[in-house]
Amino acid sequence: MQMMQVNQELQKALEELQVVKEKLHQAYEELEQRVTERTAELVMSNVLLQQEIIECQSAEAALRQSENLYRQLVESQTDIIIRIDLQGQITFANVAACQTFGWKQDEFRGQSFFQLLHPDDLPQVMESITALATSYYPLTNCERCALTVKGIRYFQWNAIAIPNDKGEVVEIQQVGRDITEQQAALHDRQLAEAALRQSEEKFRTFSENTHAMIWIASADSFYPLYISPAYEKIWGRSSQRLFEQPKSWVDAVHPDDRDRAT
Repeated sequence: MQMMQVNQELQKALEELQVVKEKLHQAYEELEQRVTERTAELVMSNVLLQQEIIECQSAEAALRQSENLYRQLVESQTDIIIRIDLQGQITFANVAACQTFGWKQDEFRGQSFFQLLHPDDLPQVMESITALATSYYPLTNCERCALTVKGIRYFQWNAIAIPNDKGEVVEIQQVGRDITEQQAALHDRQLAEAALRQSEEKFRTFSENTHAMIWIASADSFYPLYISPAYEKIWGRSSQRLFEQPKSWVDAVHPDDRDRAT
């Protein structure tokens, strides 16, 4: 009887042991599954991380290339390029600016942009900076005088606002082109045109008040270009008729002289 009881307990213990083994096996399989899933997640995370690193490196390389291209473009410009903050302090100047004003690039930083300009132009320049600080519209073709190593020179300025990440204007970039020679040529042309107008006026005043007939014709076709009012007074013929029939002047010449006149 006692032996039977022992066997039953033993059987029960074996059954419990089997249950524990099954639970342990199930737990082991679940652990294996979790490890497999976690390993896959780690592998995927590592792949994504590597991809992000590659993309970041590519972006950094593209940024460096873009910066180098921008720097080469800016430094190779013959036009002046100057960037200032909203207080007018210079934050950047290219090589052309150094050559124009006789400063080194590191000497520009922190200097006032206003000291480079003629005092007469300062009110308009300050007004332009204020306008740019509140608007993204560029300012173009603003002519201002600058105090350069060659003396006072005329520059044509184009300016744009530079915003930060929040869209707030923090800097202003200005590109200046020396137009002194063009201005001098324009001034000379204006003087020549004024002298021509004065000469024409003097000629017109003389020709319209003289009793002598003045007739100007083209050298090749002999077509009349100008006929003074004295023509009508002397010959009693219409100037308009002479313009319409250029050879009709022969009618006013004595028949004996027509061969020599023509």
